[in-house]
Amino acid sequence: YEGNKAIAPEDLSLDAIKLLPLEQPILISHVLSHTSGLSYGFDTSGQLEPVDYLLTKEVNFHEDLKSDLAHLIDKLTKIPLVHQPGREWTYSFSSDVCGRLIEVLSGMQLDEYLDAKIFKPLGMTQTAFYIENKFTPLRTKNLTTLYQPSWFGKQVKPSEWKNYSTTKCDVMQNQSNPAGKGVRLSGGGSAGGLLSTMNDYLKFAKMLLNRGTCKETGKQIISDKTLQLMTKNYLPDNGELYACCNERSILKQLLEAKKDAGLTFGLGFGVMKSNLL
Repeated sequence: YEGNKAIAPEDLSLDAIKLLPLEQPILISHVLSHTSGLSYGFDTSGQLEPVDYLLTKEVNFHEDLKSDLAHLIDKLTKIPLVHQPGREWTYSFSSDVCGRLIEVLSGMQLDEYLDAKIFKPLGMTQTAFYIENKFTPLRTKNLTTLYQPSWFGKQVKPSEWKNYSTTKCDVMQNQSNPAGKGVRLSGGGSAGGLLSTMNDYLKFAKMLLNRGTCKETGKQIISDKTLQLMTKNYLPDNGELYACCNERSILKQLLEAKKDAGLTFGLGFGVMKSNLL
């Protein structure tokens, strides 16, 4: 990503986007905290965020599911960043980049790594990327009902979203097709992420609560020191999520209700400033 460019903050024109050289390379901490400058393509119209329009033209969410993470990351390098790395918070394909990093650093496919290092040690027997997989049998009948906004996948301006309703999503036909044999092992939500159950996710959550160790088996999944690093605030100037959110992001308006809630962001997940438990 060192050769990538960032869009100029004052430039909102799709016709002549002004690009700036990166002030610093994207760091792994930027990717884990969604401050990398990557985007997710939510604003398909490009009305608020021109980069989103460019992203949806380059990345075909349906066709690209037939390719692996390496193919996706290669496409992302061709898209300018929405802001300088570390400057703001923008929810993005950063989680998919993390998935690819795991593959490169471990020498294993993402699904193989997660199954061997996390799922099996925790006894998570109903968690996988797709119903048909080589690790654990999942049952199609257990898929829950999903809903999505009816503007999803259409060239609709964010200002018009309020005119659309929420519709039932056919999980057998949606973009991630969890019942099929997928190729993309999504690190985040670009292809639906992981399928799981409440019981399995509870095992994962309890491991985090127990400082990285499975209480039932005594197996350590992550060190306490690493977990402490992950739960620090990595937003610019130690700020809160609403204040650090990219002004052009559609999530800015969604976060407004939580702007005084003490919500920050660590490495991989949101972090509350106050311990309310």
